[in-house]
Amino acid sequence: YQRRVHGGVKAAAVVTSPVTPTGAKKQALGFQDVFGTASVGDVVKVSRQSVSMHEAAADLCEDGQLERHIASLEHRETLAQEMDSIKEQRATCYKCKECNRIFEMYQKFCKEHHHSVKTMSGIKRWFECRKCKERITEFCSIYPRTPCPRCGAAEWAPASMWKAPKGPDLRPQMLPCGEESGLSLRNNLLDSAH
Repeated sequence: YQRRVHGGVKAAAVVTSPVTPTGAKKQALGFQDVFGTASVGDVVKVSRQSVSMHEAAADLCEDGQLERHIASLEHRETLAQEMDSIKEQRATCYKCKECNRIFEMYQKFCKEHHHSVKTMSGIKRWFECRKCKERITEFCSIYPRTPCPRCGAAEWAPASMWKAPKGPDLRPQMLPCGEESGLSLRNNLLDSAH
């Protein structure tokens, strides 16, 4: 690391090529060795210990980004809590007389076939299958009339508007007492009894 001296004022650090001038050439070019005869290890130690003059600004920027990220996470959490408390909601729905069904949106099929569709206001409710955890939405109905489309069970539990995201499975994947490898004491005792 060398700095060039111009009229007694040191300029910014100059990146030099691997071949550096020596002796008289240094003096002729106006180079001054900043670290003197220090070894490379000393230079690395000094550069690691040195503090950037922009470190405080960088810390403020990182703190601001962190605060904005935490604020957005807190906002998402409050929205999730609000949605989790909602079990039913008044909504506009469409009833097709030909299909004899109620839809959340005006169906393209009904429009193309010129079905008689009536716009109405109804209560929207959410349900979850007790066996497979499949979720459905029902309009103008206190309880679903159809079985679960995934498992065929008709065991529904009222659910909230909020569907929690799936996280990692935290249950252990190994069986207790070495049963996964056949080395359990119980299996060995039963095998020796026969």
